[in-house]
Amino acid sequence: MIIGLYKTEVIRTRGPWKTINDVEYATLEWVDWFNNRRLLAPIGHAPPAEYEQMYYDDENNRSCKAACLKLTSLRETRGGSYRHLRHRHLHSMTSG
Repeated sequence: MIIGLYKTEVIRTRGPWKTINDVEYATLEWVDWFNNRRLLAPIGHAPPAEYEQMYYDDENNRSCKAACLKLTSLRETRGGSYRHLRHRHLHSMTSG
């Protein structure tokens, strides 16, 4: 599908080509447009690269929030246990 689209939009419409370098440069331009600037309706009329970045930003935010919650919970659990053990240890040192 993509090769057919490429041939239709670039090779056939912009040819005939004088050199292979002309074809390579046109291909690079088309691939850049295809990946970074074309707007896709299924993803909210956004370019694929922008949509991908939003996806990973969202994933990182969710991962960070989950990690922060786990870390906070772990600190509370360990902090409580640590304080309890420390208090017990200090009490045994002063009473003995």
